[in-house]
Amino acid sequence: MVQHDLSYYLRKKLNNRFTQGKFLDPQEFLKFLEKHNIRIRMEQLERFEREGWLRPAFRINLTNELQKKGLMLGVEGIKAFYKSGFIEFPKKDDYKPWSNFKHDYKKGERHDKKLMYYHPFQLLQVQNILNLKKFSFTYYDSYSDEEAGKILGNIKKSRDSHKELFHNNPISNPETIGFLILLEEPYGYQTFGHFSVPFFRKSDGFKAWVKWKNKIHSWKPR
Repeated sequence: MVQHDLSYYLRKKLNNRFTQGKFLDPQEFLKFLEKHNIRIRMEQLERFEREGWLRPAFRINLTNELQKKGLMLGVEGIKAFYKSGFIEFPKKDDYKPWSNFKHDYKKGERHDKKLMYYHPFQLLQVQNILNLKKFSFTYYDSYSDEEAGKILGNIKKSRDSHKELFHNNPISNPETIGFLILLEEPYGYQTFGHFSVPFFRKSDGFKAWVKWKNKIHSWKPR
């Protein structure tokens, strides 16, 4: 069976005819986690990416031209960025310090900015990370170099083992998160009670969704 990473499902989402749901920047994602009793800091969120636990859903390459035009960061706007090639999906070991993405053209910098976004369902991954990372180590000067080396070696083995558990956990692996993301598209209205505003305003789009729903599915997604 082929194992897909999260970008496989996100591409499907952004190509979907009835794209629903929303994405959250790091600050919004932290607030969303807090509403669900998960309290972490921005530094921890960045460390999760640096250590290879959790990557953002995608990054928007915010060129100078885009900055001047202004941004529409709702789902429809993000779809437009994706179709225009401004979105990149994080890959293994491509972490760079987040401070690198904050270059300002007004100060004469020539680097493009990048905006990071998470999907709300990645909450399950954060929850699993916190459950696995409950490990502490206190260093005492009384340890010999050899003893300290053994302890640090065991810690590394433990971390590697935890990462394997994290990626194999059926609740938080990319395929489960991706499945939930894809379910959000056609059934978001019936489960969460609202459409994305741009979609709702296009009456032809709404009628197309109703026609599709009545023709293809009769079960109740709620």
